[in-house]
Amino acid sequence: MLELNSVNSFYGKSHILFDVNCTLKRGEVLAILGRNGAGKSTLLKSIMGLVDVRDGSIHFEGNELTNTTSHRIAHQGLCFVPENRDIFEILSVEENLYISHNPASNWSINDIYSLFPRLKERRKNGGGNLSGGEQQMLAIARALVNDPKMLILDEPTEGLAPVIVEEIEKIISNVRSTGIPILLVEQNISVCRKVADKFIVLEQGQVVLEGSNQDLSDQTEKIEHYLAV
Repeated sequence: MLELNSVNSFYGKSHILFDVNCTLKRGEVLAILGRNGAGKSTLLKSIMGLVDVRDGSIHFEGNELTNTTSHRIAHQGLCFVPENRDIFEILSVEENLYISHNPASNWSINDIYSLFPRLKERRKNGGGNLSGGEQQMLAIARALVNDPKMLILDEPTEGLAPVIVEEIEKIISNVRSTGIPILLVEQNISVCRKVADKFIVLEQGQVVLEGSNQDLSDQTEKIEHYLAV
């Protein structure tokens, strides 16, 4: 569904991504690994039209996305959940969901509450009163009610307690089982082993390692070398 060919991205005059290639098929989870500053978030923003791609191409379902405006990319069904979550803190959980709900979505509010029972319990609570893990769940839930064809998650487990990380892992697996492909930026190799079908490792804006889920276990030491500070 998603294909990046020799993508080179820039912030102004600064060259950040160098000839990045990757593909993502229906029902797959692709994990993007790398230390801070490696270009992971830039890759996501390049796909979403938030960063200037000066060379290479990005296609989704055969349609050219390269340097398309972000709202047109979103209309094609790509839903981006940024690292800072961007929920509306003054609105309740339920209000956050309703203002994001696409009437044509395959995901109803009740579906969301079945997948996220914590959100059902806190549906009248303000977004700003939720824990970090609950805010992350709400951010993912808000993307789902918009009826995504692909979900893009930037560091969804960062800073969360282990019990919440386990819930996020289950949610990602459940979403994948519906056929929605997921592009996942993650630094936790354990999470990637449980939910990812394949991975790439970025180092200074270049793909230095890639492989299957099995390779995540077989090459753990090598991967951790690229994640070390």
